[in-house]
Amino acid sequence: MKNKLLRLLIMVSRYGLYGLLIQTIFLQIAIAFNSEAQKIRSIKEFSSEFQYRNAELYQVIEDIETRSDYRFVYYEVDIQKKHKFSLSKQRMSVADLLLQLSESYNLAFKQLNNTITIKPLGNESNRSSPKLEIVIQGVTITGKVKSSEDDSGLPGVNVIVKGTAHGTVTDVEGNYSIDVESGEATLVFSSVGYISQEVNVGTNSVIDISLENDVTSLEELVVVGYATKKAGELTGSISTVDADDIKDMVAVNATDALKGTTSGVNIIDASTPGGDPIIRVRGLGTTNNNDPLWIVDGVPNSRVNPDNIETISILKDASAQAIYGARAANGVILVTTKSGKKNQAAQVDLKVTRGISQNTNYYNLLNTQEYGELLWMEVANENGGTLPAGYSHPQYGSGPQPVIPNYIWPAGANDADHSLYDPMNNIIMQANKEGTDWLDEASQNGTYTEVSLGVNGGSNNTNYAFQVGYLKEDGILKYTSYERYNLRANVTSDVTKWLQVGTRLALTYSQDNGDQSNNAEGSVFGWIYRAQPIVPVYDVAGNYGGSRATATGNARSVLFRLDKNQWDQTQFMRATGNVFAKADIVEGLSFNTLFGFNYNTEQSRDLTYIEWAAAEREAINSYSQGNNQTIQWNWSNTLQYSNTFGAHEITALVGTEAIENNYRTNSAGRQGYFLLNPDFFQLDAGTVNQTNSGNL
Repeated sequence: MKNKLLRLLIMVSRYGLYGLLIQTIFLQIAIAFNSEAQKIRSIKEFSSEFQYRNAELYQVIEDIETRSDYRFVYYEVDIQKKHKFSLSKQRMSVADLLLQLSESYNLAFKQLNNTITIKPLGNESNRSSPKLEIVIQGVTITGKVKSSEDDSGLPGVNVIVKGTAHGTVTDVEGNYSIDVESGEATLVFSSVGYISQEVNVGTNSVIDISLENDVTSLEELVVVGYATKKAGELTGSISTVDADDIKDMVAVNATDALKGTTSGVNIIDASTPGGDPIIRVRGLGTTNNNDPLWIVDGVPNSRVNPDNIETISILKDASAQAIYGARAANGVILVTTKSGKKNQAAQVDLKVTRGISQNTNYYNLLNTQEYGELLWMEVANENGGTLPAGYSHPQYGSGPQPVIPNYIWPAGANDADHSLYDPMNNIIMQANKEGTDWLDEASQNGTYTEVSLGVNGGSNNTNYAFQVGYLKEDGILKYTSYERYNLRANVTSDVTKWLQVGTRLALTYSQDNGDQSNNAEGSVFGWIYRAQPIVPVYDVAGNYGGSRATATGNARSVLFRLDKNQWDQTQFMRATGNVFAKADIVEGLSFNTLFGFNYNTEQSRDLTYIEWAAAEREAINSYSQGNNQTIQWNWSNTLQYSNTFGAHEITALVGTEAIENNYRTNSAGRQGYFLLNPDFFQLDAGTVNQTNSGNL
């Protein structure tokens, strides 16, 4: 019963989080663009469906006010009319409706921004006045923003109409132009590294200002365990990487973004598209898994798209890592994702990247003649420097120097009867006398495509950042590829002066195709090292050659492996994020709470064909598929006190964190498929050896 309730709770929580993601996105979009609803519009531009039957004039006026932002100003006596007003249902502008009211009640209407005044047309002199007048007041403000240090123009300064999301940014010389509704508006000037200023428009049409450096903001803030510190306050070994360091990189994952940017961090590239490079922080710290602990926006064991990264902090020594306990033995990598800035107009960032990747570090492998000479040298060295009398090699003969034969199947033969070819038992293979370059045969020019679209900005109380992206990478090994779709929504809002709430939510779907073995002995590169150059890529019938020929080792054909594994596939779905709140209890004392989640699913399929030309081949073809699921949640609560007493500063932090991780897996397989079409490889189509394993 307990397990059923737990599964039900997890299911409800999961779909609740999905719902929260959708609601948050649409809610914050509505907040972000709320200024459009407040924009002054002419009564000719505002339309609605109107219908009245014997309505009093004041009822019509109240109806218009309810539907719009317009407010009417009038003397009560001017709208006390005896006859009623009727209108058949129709869509029309407010202006057209007021014209009909003017005809019916002999009234004049004047719009001044969102205010509409009503006056009677009671005598002949007034009858020449317009029945409908529209006046929209607006002011265009221009100016220049300079630095107070050298009086030079500042580019990229945000200029926002306070209380709205309407704004602009200064050009390369610091000039700007912005429309405001009236002289009552206030402009907010802000830029990173400078103190923000607010200026009331008043009667000015030109506003030039100088911004002063914000010395405190220029001192770098570094994310550490559950808090941030100024760079000058750090005592432990911590390296930082920010968005500017990685914006021009071609990075598929976050580990790629660390290449060449920090000391004490070693990275070994993955040989597969989309693969995670091996990362080691100050060498090996434990006897088993030496991977560092990743924490993204407070969520452990999470991952992030490089385009979403704002900063990365790498905690490298014991003093910096101590707060995370034993799980930090191999280092800690803290990632903070991008968010918008308050009082910033919406900014749209579109990034399109295309390129190619190729292997530039080819091995200088032995050709066939050199390999034969190596064998002769090996035997001679074992015999005191001379070749033993009567020494013979199945392929290279028995002379004083190795002789390359025409065929390696039959072994060491100069002729062969091709009519006796049998793909299973008599695989006739000609020797490659020049030598097969297995690395070159397995390689291709990979292609890389990435498209990313982001929107970020903010108002007085809320900042937001939304991003969607697509990535496709074809590997440098044939028949391998990686594809990814991702979505992220980051929102922070000051509910009151003392309470801040927010969320960080991300969805990622990715798919690996083809052979995804990395740098292990049984990987494609492992076979490349071991494959002999005398073995041809193809036999005389056009099928793949291999090491089944006598005395040619036990390597697998890398072309066979890449080709037959091209239908192998692994699909990943990840949902990760958090919801958090920060409350300023009293000056210097704040309470932070964060609930994070990390939900991962993985589905894989693996097809295995018999490699008849291999020395160590499969006995039967097979198919397997697996499903893995990880559900993790964490809840942290911290209380932090910071204050300054004269030249002394004190910071104290206490807190708790709870983490739970549930892992489920199951796999199944079959063997004996009589059709070799990959579409036929299904669990219920195999004829023998049904297998299954896992835990639920």
